[in-house]
Amino acid sequence: SGQAWELQSEPCSTGCEVRQQLGAAAGIPWREIQLVWQGRLISDTELLAELVPGGTADDVHEVHMIRRQPRLHCFTSSYDSAIKLWDLHEGLCVGNLQSHSEGVGCFASDLGLSRLISGSFDQTLKVWNADAARCERTLEGHMGEV
Repeated sequence: SGQAWELQSEPCSTGCEVRQQLGAAAGIPWREIQLVWQGRLISDTELLAELVPGGTADDVHEVHMIRRQPRLHCFTSSYDSAIKLWDLHEGLCVGNLQSHSEGVGCFASDLGLSRLISGSFDQTLKVWNADAARCERTLEGHMGEV
């Protein structure tokens, strides 16, 4: 089982500041944390607001951090309609959940990572079995983006 934390940082925060904030919230040494955004490591000196060329700080989404001994993992969602699991030590994608037809705007997981729920611009919610990387249920009924 793992633990999950959700942090929201200021757009002017640096990678180092976000790592320190996460380490304090999680009770782990911040130097053991690597930040990944869209498949690449974020350096300590990068500003979150500068990660999206031509974009805004609003284009940088929150990252849910998961610590599994001895590795750190995180899930990310994107406008490419996928949810990805990242190995933060290696900087590699180690899992891919894909069933939405449009971008994923939000998601949440239980602390044991057995279930994820994602909301999409396709107006649906998906309930995932994260261990099996399988969508178990689609919930419909919203009249706009979720």
